[in-house]
Amino acid sequence: MAFGFDDNNDCVGQHQDSIIKRALVKSWRKKAEEYKVRLFDRLPTNEERSYTPPQVIKNRGYPVEIHQITTDDGYVLELHRIPPNSSTTPKKVVFLQHGVLQNSGVWTANPTSRSLDRSYDVWLGNFRGNTFSRRHTTLNPSTAEFWKFSWDELGNHDIPSSIDYVLKFTGQPRLSYIGYSLGSAAVFMGAVKHQDLNSKIDIVIALAPLSTFAHAAIEVLRVFAPRVDYLKMKACVRFHGCLWMV
Repeated sequence: MAFGFDDNNDCVGQHQDSIIKRALVKSWRKKAEEYKVRLFDRLPTNEERSYTPPQVIKNRGYPVEIHQITTDDGYVLELHRIPPNSSTTPKKVVFLQHGVLQNSGVWTANPTSRSLDRSYDVWLGNFRGNTFSRRHTTLNPSTAEFWKFSWDELGNHDIPSSIDYVLKFTGQPRLSYIGYSLGSAAVFMGAVKHQDLNSKIDIVIALAPLSTFAHAAIEVLRVFAPRVDYLKMKACVRFHGCLWMV
């Protein structure tokens, strides 16, 4: 009988411990949820989080223009311009091109205090396929045919078309180019295929230029890099879209 009594006490004790543990876990979860709510309530809200790049520019007190250009292979690109202060003297033209998984909005993320001086004529480019350049003269973005392009086409078509348009519109012989990641790689590709670009750009500022994943420190990039053509084909067929554009 003593053995049975002790065994029964053990069962009761284990049951009580289980109840206490569940109660503690429930209490901790409740406190965590309350803390999370209080934490996010204290975070500053940004009214610009849902704005387009032109809306952000306008909201910060700058003039803004939207320009549409068509590349020689039919893609319609949207450029965003921040014109300089009104003056009879021509202003220095600066062209900024975004990187992978980005659009022109990446250049408006920083505070206005870190922006280019108003004495510059600033142009923000958008590569084919992203939110602001998802049109073509004959192709529909919902079809795989629209997405049959690679980084080569960006350098061979998008960059020369954008630069030629900006120089013709502003009447300037040359401009300064600032590219980030893919935006840097594309201008290098464009300058190789279009030798005249070298005389149209006085300086290239290449921020984190992207050329190859062969020596990437991130293991997953080295694994997928040799299979990029297959993955790109599957993405176009499955999603009717380009996964590295936004």
